[in-house]
Amino acid sequence: VQVQPRGTLSPLGEAARNGFTACVQLLLDHGANMEAVDDERYTPLFAAVRGAHSSCVEVLVNARANLECKTKPLECTPLGWLCCVEPNLNLPILQMLLRGRANVDTYQFDAIARSMSPLHFAVLGDRTDAVKWLLANGANVHAPDADGDPPILVACVADHPECCRLLLGAKADANATKHDGKTMLNAAAHGGSI
Repeated sequence: VQVQPRGTLSPLGEAARNGFTACVQLLLDHGANMEAVDDERYTPLFAAVRGAHSSCVEVLVNARANLECKTKPLECTPLGWLCCVEPNLNLPILQMLLRGRANVDTYQFDAIARSMSPLHFAVLGDRTDAVKWLLANGANVHAPDADGDPPILVACVADHPECCRLLLGAKADANATKHDGKTMLNAAAHGGSI
């Protein structure tokens, strides 16, 4: 169960990527390494998340797979990937990762190497369902991104009023200023929100 050709996913990773839940469980029962990675550092859990195989994700989360594993070149966790890369948010998988205690504030890196939290990415993508779940699970509404901007300012610049409402409802600082001193009102005007 531990044989893994160089640079490829392990048998457990392949089973998870393809959604073969019974195979995933069998390999785990026989000692497969949940943390084996390929050249891009994809673990079996990450492969299951990317493949949108919720039953495999559930088995791996219940087996205590590392929820903070990061891939390259994006340097994001499975939770961050769901919030920033995956085009269609898979809410059941997001919920499983959060129930498994994925860190909602682990910084991720986007394609231009800007460090952001999953909440920043969810706000940037106007993923209100993800924003609600992240906030309900303790995401820091004041956490700065690489530019020093909290999620509320990202929401204003991106012209995402529902995200703004959710963040303000979670006690985001209505008087927050951007790293350059601009206020939320400036950011909203920049995004066309006023």
